[in-house]
Amino acid sequence: MSATNRAPRTGRAVLCLAAFLVIAGAGCGSDNGTNPDPTPTSIAVASGNNQTGTVGAVLAQPLVVLVEDATGSPMAGVTVLWTVVSGGGTLATASTTTGNNGQAQTLYTLGATPGANQVKAAVQGSTLETTFSATAEAAPVDNTPADVVLISGNNQSATTGTELPDSLVVEVRNAAGTPLANVVVAWTVTSGGGALGAATRTTNSAGRASNSYTLGGSAGANTVTAAVQSNAALFVEFTATATSNTPASIEIVSGDNQSATVNTALGQPLVVVVKNAGGQGVPGVTVAWGVTAGGGTLGSATSTTNAGGQASNTYTVGGSPGVNTVGAAVQSNMGLNVEFTATATAAAATAAVNVQDDSFNPFNASLGAGGKVTWTWTGANPHNVTWVAGGFTNSGTQTSGTHEVTFPGAGTFSYYCTVHGTPTAGMRGTVTVQ
Repeated sequence: MSATNRAPRTGRAVLCLAAFLVIAGAGCGSDNGTNPDPTPTSIAVASGNNQTGTVGAVLAQPLVVLVEDATGSPMAGVTVLWTVVSGGGTLATASTTTGNNGQAQTLYTLGATPGANQVKAAVQGSTLETTFSATAEAAPVDNTPADVVLISGNNQSATTGTELPDSLVVEVRNAAGTPLANVVVAWTVTSGGGALGAATRTTNSAGRASNSYTLGGSAGANTVTAAVQSNAALFVEFTATATSNTPASIEIVSGDNQSATVNTALGQPLVVVVKNAGGQGVPGVTVAWGVTAGGGTLGSATSTTNAGGQASNTYTVGGSPGVNTVGAAVQSNMGLNVEFTATATAAAATAAVNVQDDSFNPFNASLGAGGKVTWTWTGANPHNVTWVAGGFTNSGTQTSGTHEVTFPGAGTFSYYCTVHGTPTAGMRGTVTVQ
């Protein structure tokens, strides 16, 4: 009875074992029981794209990527490389590793220049990559004035009642030292009188405001303040000196120590400058001129100083060789005077003129009284020397040879060639006898 019952139990056990093996075999693949390692097949932006921030600032949100395998499952432990593509700036780290959620992230500081910025994220060891874009905006300017700086125009001087030659210039800045545009600056004369070009000026794009200033009527110090209208505690002070219009000195500017042939004008005018006690030129001062030695003639007995305090005159030296002197003095104070020196040189005893084809060279011959001029024919064409006046001997019309004339007295005498000129045009010349 027991043997009969044992056999069926053994058969059932064999069947169960066979069924288990079949099931186990069905669970195995064709890879002989070995699973392949997962491989990244995509990297994509998860968050942080298209942000905007201030230049040089860290973006508010991190840059986050998601790495997945072929089944779309997130992959952990994948190294992601980060690179700035454009716009500058810096990344918090050059590489990060994905977590269990398949994500990796980094922080990005925008570049220093407003505009587009780009960052690339790539899977290490593969061609998988994606790009983030961001925009850097200019930092907002603090438009609160914090300082006013004197730029130029300080410590000038001018004659009482006249405008300073240079404008008074200030610059308004914020706490960071950045110049501020469109700030109203209030200007005030604080001592010495005078007048400003305007009571207020507005700073330009460079943060600067300027004003003109006419000094007061009394000699001495003048002061002007420039303050930020919205904050009078921010101010600077300019100082200027008003000098008297009373002449205090006269000086030679140019024209001294010239020389010229007797009875001829100096090549340059005689120039003086009249100054006040502050060294500024005084306009409207009458200067008296006089020949003190050597004879000769001045262009005028007096002249008046111009806006720069200068006055000038012409001078023709005397008729005898030697030293000539001319004095110039402030007419209202003859104790203020200077003296010019000039030299009169003797005139030449002879002069030579070439009779060229259709011209006399030189045009003007100069010599002293009693001197002789010789004309020499050097051209190929026939010419003559014919006098307009003076009673001198004319030459014949000739192509060679010479012609001589002696001049007993001073004067200027004109001649011409009747073949190729007239008394007023063409081939003609002059002789000046001193």
